[in-house]
Amino acid sequence: METLLQDVRYGWRMLFKSPGFTAVIVLTLGIGIGANTALFSVVDAVLLRALPYPQPERLVAVHDDLPGANVKDAGMSQPELEDFEKRSGVFEEISPVWPIDVNVTGREKPERLEGLVVSPNYFSMLGSKAELGRVFVPSDYRPGFFEGAVISDSLWHRMFGADAKVLGQDIRLDTDLYTVIGVLPPEFEHPGRTLQQKVDVWITAGYVAAPFPQPPLRSLRIFPGVIGRIKDGLTVTQANLKLQTFAANLREQYPNEYPAAARWTPRLVSLREELVGKTEVMLILLLSAVGAVLMIACVNIASLLLARSSSRHREVAIRQALGAGVGRMIRQTLTESVVLSLCGGALALVLSFALKDVLLRFVPANFPRLGEVSVDSRALLFVLAISLLTGILFGIVPALQMSDPRLMENLRQGTRGGGMASRQYRFLSGLVVFEFALSLVLIVGAGLLLRSFWNVLKVDPGLNPDHLMVARIWLPVPNNPQADPYATPAQRDVFIKEVLRRVSALPGVEQAGISSGSVAFSGRRGRLSFTIEGRSFSAGETPSAELAGVSADLFRTLGTPLIQGRFFTDADDEKGAPVAVIDQTAAELFWPNQNPINQRITLNRAPNIAQPTPVTLVVAGVVGRTRSD
Repeated sequence: METLLQDVRYGWRMLFKSPGFTAVIVLTLGIGIGANTALFSVVDAVLLRALPYPQPERLVAVHDDLPGANVKDAGMSQPELEDFEKRSGVFEEISPVWPIDVNVTGREKPERLEGLVVSPNYFSMLGSKAELGRVFVPSDYRPGFFEGAVISDSLWHRMFGADAKVLGQDIRLDTDLYTVIGVLPPEFEHPGRTLQQKVDVWITAGYVAAPFPQPPLRSLRIFPGVIGRIKDGLTVTQANLKLQTFAANLREQYPNEYPAAARWTPRLVSLREELVGKTEVMLILLLSAVGAVLMIACVNIASLLLARSSSRHREVAIRQALGAGVGRMIRQTLTESVVLSLCGGALALVLSFALKDVLLRFVPANFPRLGEVSVDSRALLFVLAISLLTGILFGIVPALQMSDPRLMENLRQGTRGGGMASRQYRFLSGLVVFEFALSLVLIVGAGLLLRSFWNVLKVDPGLNPDHLMVARIWLPVPNNPQADPYATPAQRDVFIKEVLRRVSALPGVEQAGISSGSVAFSGRRGRLSFTIEGRSFSAGETPSAELAGVSADLFRTLGTPLIQGRFFTDADDEKGAPVAVIDQTAAELFWPNQNPINQRITLNRAPNIAQPTPVTLVVAGVVGRTRSD
């Protein structure tokens, strides 16, 4: 230990002896390690940390696929949910997760929030408790909606001023009155997909009474998402196999609800995989890229140290002459390198806080687990580990050179180490080649990325975004259907026409349109399968497309060009013949080398809409390629 301390003190003296040289190396390392640390904090939060729930490996997302109809994630019905929970032998607990958009009134000012409709066992399934008050419990079960609501810590501070007396206060969600029964901890987030933003309010229901269909229909897939906790001792793979066996029994028991042509198949996905999705590959690639940048920095520093070592050959030769062995010389040189890298690591730790904030500004808002990203003790250990590793990496070659016993022989002969110069030159040449190879890989990758980005910028979005303003409107759905002023299509039509009339009359508004479904800016997806008159398709090849309902002037408002046929008109209402407008991609995909105008298509019944008969539409027009995402 005493020798080590001597080496460290000597290393410090050498650093201060060449402050410019030291500053260049420390700054290089600070930026390289800082970038790696900032990205590591994101990778750690998103990929490496387990979900913040007890036994997270048992949490799964449940999907229903209809491969025969070419539809994935079709949603789940209430009877099916009950069968999965009570009869499948797979789940310990299961809950629908139904994101909704709600307007909160009854406070100082109205606010639009994102809510989540769940089962009473949602929080017990996740092993989560309230910070204030309580969460839902099984005794809160009601056939329809329970009158209590659980709110987020963010909403508690924002709307209630963190008032400890919030429990028992009323909030009106759309048109229905709820009572706040609990506030969640700040770190709690819903582990799943949402509409646009984080969930702020949770409500629960039994789904077997108004406003839900009565009686519940197995073919009516009202739940857009479901999560569950599989039984202890089951892996996700084993649970999937067991669920497939149970699904086969259900298909035999209910052949009308599960037609063979649809090939209904439930599917379990680890909740971590559901959240992370495709971001895993992207983050690993990014971490590899900044790792390569740090490797280039190490090669640079090694080159600098080798160049500086030529001026220290006489000093090293004298130390060898005084009895310093090879191991002692290697240790001394490596100690100097590690001291340098630790100084760079200290700077990196400071820079990583700023770099992390910069990095998060470029990350999409819907990126998973962003709220968990922080530069914490794990990041500190990462900085320490990578600082030691880089110190050894860029110090090992100079250490081996400085410990060469031939330096003392050169001293005896009175030379300045000319023999060493050629070997050192070969080392430096090798480092330059290695550095160039790494740099070339990064430059080629960056060039390809820029070319891809440029290609994306040139993609026609199917609209003209100039002077285009978007507003989102959600109509309330009261728990009492009798109180719903927009229950029928005719009532909704009156509302839509009045909205368009008023918006069109606003100063500065040239044109207005309205839409629902899978259209640009909606954030919604609604894929539906259909058949084409006079053509047959084998199972799994049924055509499907994203569907949207639009007002007559929407395409003109968006600036979407007409390619063939006509746009919608005001005459295309419930009294007129049912028509459809398709985009250019659909025309090329489903009617190649044909004229799609006046072709007839029949929309299959949507899995989440009670509709007695399919709808047949005539193609009236073709517009330019549209993009909903």
